[in-house]
Amino acid sequence: WVKDGPVWWPLVRTLSVSMVSDPNLNLTFSALHSPRLERLTWLNLDTNKMRAEHIEILANSPHLGRLKELRLSANHLNDDAVRLLANSRNLPALESLGLRRNEIGDEGAIALATSAHLPNLTYVDLSINQVGNAGAIALAKRAQASKLQTICLYYNQIGNPGARAITKAAQQSDLCSARLTGNPHSDILFPSGKEGGSILDRLRHWWNDTT
Repeated sequence: WVKDGPVWWPLVRTLSVSMVSDPNLNLTFSALHSPRLERLTWLNLDTNKMRAEHIEILANSPHLGRLKELRLSANHLNDDAVRLLANSRNLPALESLGLRRNEIGDEGAIALATSAHLPNLTYVDLSINQVGNAGAIALAKRAQASKLQTICLYYNQIGNPGARAITKAAQQSDLCSARLTGNPHSDILFPSGKEGGSILDRLRHWWNDTT
């Protein structure tokens, strides 16, 4: 209905599409090129078995210029898919990007961190992926030079170098929440029995205990 509805139907402001079967994915994603989405600000595409080809359709849509929140969790997205998002010029208003539970590694995280086309990004969720130290360091650098305020990296492959980079970024930028539970060396990240590791209050307690 988004694609072929009557001209008098209202423009869509929020849209949630999940658990679409494989034969219908391409048809569903072709609707993202509908002018009815020109006022869309919130889009949930969690749990759709998406691949890079579907992200390419999304990234090339000329009607998502007002989109502020995009949720793409629990799909089959890899570094190539994230690179397509990062290189898109059609998402200038995007503030929140959810990519939890995919197949994204360092290259995808670095593509996001170095993107010049997502100037308003403040929240990134890459939890339950395959991001390591290189990706964490790139995101930390992004935080120091952008509006990024929250980085969720639960259950990845981040060790001490990546955690230290994020700690430094929290000291020197607007980064106010970095979530690293479930990564290697979490016992080092939260020493002296400190808990509440899901939200690091600018990570100052860890910085003070390890420097």
